[in-house]
Amino acid sequence: MAEIRSTDWIRHIPKILRIGAFLVIISIFLPATHNFQSAMGVSVTELMWYFGLYFISASADGDSYTDTEFIDAEEYLTWGIAAIVFFIFAFILMVVAASKESREKDHKVSAATGLLGGILAFIGLIAYYAGLDEDIPGWWSVGDPSVGFYLPIIGGILGVLSGIMAGYAYSLEREVAVPTIQPQPQLQPQPQYQPTSEVQAINQSQQEKPRFCQNCGTKLVGEYCQECGQKAEF
Repeated sequence: MAEIRSTDWIRHIPKILRIGAFLVIISIFLPATHNFQSAMGVSVTELMWYFGLYFISASADGDSYTDTEFIDAEEYLTWGIAAIVFFIFAFILMVVAASKESREKDHKVSAATGLLGGILAFIGLIAYYAGLDEDIPGWWSVGDPSVGFYLPIIGGILGVLSGIMAGYAYSLEREVAVPTIQPQPQLQPQPQYQPTSEVQAINQSQQEKPRFCQNCGTKLVGEYCQECGQKAEF
């Protein structure tokens, strides 16, 4: 008996893709790195966004200082903007995958776009982290990854996971569309009936009917009647 596999999980794929896409795009508007320091009565809080927004809040001896500005360092903006570009493309691909999966049920396209979207989210993070580590030595010894850094990781995982799920759904769809053809047993040809010589002789004798003269009723042997001499008519 064939095993019946449940496919209820397929309807959750668009939801997973949308959640992943939301986490990736929202990370652009949240701090990517932060720096919290407190020593000798001095507290400093620094927040940095991908697009260069910088926030600082410092307090010491009852006095406080708060400022918001944009970072003009090219080394930072290069990798921050690069990460944003990757996140935007990842968001678009995951939204397209969710749309294909929920409306057209195209598992093959949603698998490819969802998987690629998740991978692009990871690439953006790797570029941001490695680029700052190389161009600004000691950056990650002062700054720590913030919420805007971790959300693309979760979103990328959801994108890759949903892509794998859609790919598996596509394989199940192909199994249903192309059923396995069982080989049919070959039939042996039946020998044709050949009548024997005796049967053929009986059939031939049955086919030959006696002929009689239409004038006198005598059984005919040749073309002329032996009694009245009239030629036989057929």
